[in-house]
Amino acid sequence: MSDDDFEGVEEAVSPTIPSIKLQKKDLKVMLSTGEQTLDEDIDELIEAIKLFLNSKVNQAEKLLQTKYGKTLYHTHGTAVLAVLKGVMTFDSQDIQYAMDSLKNTVEASSYLRKEQSFMSSFSGMVFGSSEKTKLETLSSMTRYQKHAEIIFAESYLLKAVLSLITEANMVTFMKDAMAIRHSYSVYKICYKYLQKIVETEGKEGLLEHDIDSHFVTGVYLGMGAFNLMLSILPQKLLRIFEMIGFGGHRDFGMKCLALGAQWSGLEVASPSAVVKKKKVVIDMFSDQVPVEASPGTRKFLCDIILHTYHIVLATMVQLPGCDVPHATKMMDINLTNHPNSFLYLIFKGKLSQSQRNITQAIEDFNRVVTIQKDWRQLAHVCFWELAVCHAAIGKWEKAAEYADILYKENKWSKSIYLYLKGTFLYCADPIKFKSQIADIMKEVPKHLKKVAGKSIPLEKFVARKARKYFIQNERLLIPGLEILYMWNGFDLIPEDRLKEIVQELDTILEDLDDQQSRWKVDAANENDTEIPYETYYDDLCLARFFKGLATREIAIPNSSMLVPECELFKQKISEGQEAMLNYSVRQLEFIALQADQIEYDHWILPFARYELGSLHIRRGQYSKARLEFQAALNGGYSDDEAGKQKRKASMESSLHMRIHNAFSKLNLIEALQGQVSEGQEGEEDHSDED
Repeated sequence: MSDDDFEGVEEAVSPTIPSIKLQKKDLKVMLSTGEQTLDEDIDELIEAIKLFLNSKVNQAEKLLQTKYGKTLYHTHGTAVLAVLKGVMTFDSQDIQYAMDSLKNTVEASSYLRKEQSFMSSFSGMVFGSSEKTKLETLSSMTRYQKHAEIIFAESYLLKAVLSLITEANMVTFMKDAMAIRHSYSVYKICYKYLQKIVETEGKEGLLEHDIDSHFVTGVYLGMGAFNLMLSILPQKLLRIFEMIGFGGHRDFGMKCLALGAQWSGLEVASPSAVVKKKKVVIDMFSDQVPVEASPGTRKFLCDIILHTYHIVLATMVQLPGCDVPHATKMMDINLTNHPNSFLYLIFKGKLSQSQRNITQAIEDFNRVVTIQKDWRQLAHVCFWELAVCHAAIGKWEKAAEYADILYKENKWSKSIYLYLKGTFLYCADPIKFKSQIADIMKEVPKHLKKVAGKSIPLEKFVARKARKYFIQNERLLIPGLEILYMWNGFDLIPEDRLKEIVQELDTILEDLDDQQSRWKVDAANENDTEIPYETYYDDLCLARFFKGLATREIAIPNSSMLVPECELFKQKISEGQEAMLNYSVRQLEFIALQADQIEYDHWILPFARYELGSLHIRRGQYSKARLEFQAALNGGYSDDEAGKQKRKASMESSLHMRIHNAFSKLNLIEALQGQVSEGQEGEEDHSDED
């Protein structure tokens, strides 16, 4: 692919973040004039948000930077854009710009918050302030100080998260974890402050206390994002967060975000709302938001998180409470208001992917590339999705071209981009591109990196596969399907392509059977092994795995599962679908019988058990689904099954996240049916007790 193919999307030079250190005099000016200019500053921030949502990113940056270091909201808005760019590019200079701007925002907002006496501040640091004291402090704040409080929480959180993903040591992790905890504590006390006012004075009390929609949506954003995102994490990771004071409550977080985004009509259900738990969420939202012309400066962020949950994450993991039809309705409204928004067009493309409408998805992502010329990094997001789309329909060379662009231009993961390119070329023609593929596979392990001090699981996976390529004399079996599956791209494959894949797998399985038959015939010779080659059962189980998946997706596609649970268990299965599902079950169950003989690809067994559980959910056999999920969590074997010593499988953290959320979804379905019994394995309530 030549550069001419992407003429008009070259990287534009965005405004440079002013590299300034805020002086005490600057902070004093903010303090003395901020209250008077707050409404004007918010109006300009809203204008910048509109520019950003309409893909005029450079104009948004320039507008905010006119008063960078002079007003709190201009400084904070510039920092947020800097963080977005730094995360997308992973460029050291962009990240440093983002860190510097966040430091300025933290310093400014900290200075502008409610002043405390020395003894009060010292006592709070050593012993911790009481909730009553914190509420009294909030109540005595001016409107400007309340805004500074929320901006402090936002900027402190962003700074900690950015540091967490770019630094690589335990000291940094603990420091940033405590910073995130402090940010959460600010959100939590602000929420309790609003709750107390509404319970005692009603909505009118919010206005009397000089609380506007911008502050309220800021609180909803913080509480909603923390609770919703923590609820997605698997048990092992969640326990670490619980140790430092976090908790996650899915439906509570969803309600906060729905109110902040003004998603009216979104029904939120969870086991805690249906089954008696140790804590029940109190619905007190309907009267909280002040009636104003402005919906709140954080509305679009609440909106983006909800779209990410319902449209992006729900197609990757079995998330409970998913409502794609409602998310689609809200996305259409947003696209009507912002027809050229790169954000909502990307969501539209992801929605098309989830519906297996790959042609439309390609059109959507290409449109983003065409209209978004300010940040090349946004085009990179689309190039990744375009690579997945073309791989899903078997256009391997085209997919390899996009992977090559990402390798040359993006710094997130060179090893993954290289492996994608090599794999796609292998699927296109392993003979024609043999020399190029070999060179690529040699380079893959050389580019591994760490985030938050940890290796990236998918990078470790592709490095192992690159080494296996040479162990097997420059050969891999269906590596394109394998890497698509690991990035949750298998569910996107259209039905006609799935049928082609089934035929290809039939041919592969016939060849494997022939090899084994010939080997047995020749067993009288000097061979002392029972299989044709060392990784024979790796290949056999891999082919069976994908044949089971492809058959299941033809029978009942994943897109049919992206509806509210109350609709899900009402779905009926035809005899033809049931027959195909039974066939899929046999393919996946075969893997458990032969898994002990797998040499390298130990991930296949636990993932096969997970997919078998997903199949049972689709056919309404929930007790069987629960057993399979538990077996998957146990490395692929249930407690009463014999097998070799459990081996650590690749992508285990990804599997655990899938299982955790699958249990949550299963609990919700059973709860809605009134079928949950005491003592069943499932998701606990991880909400805060206080």
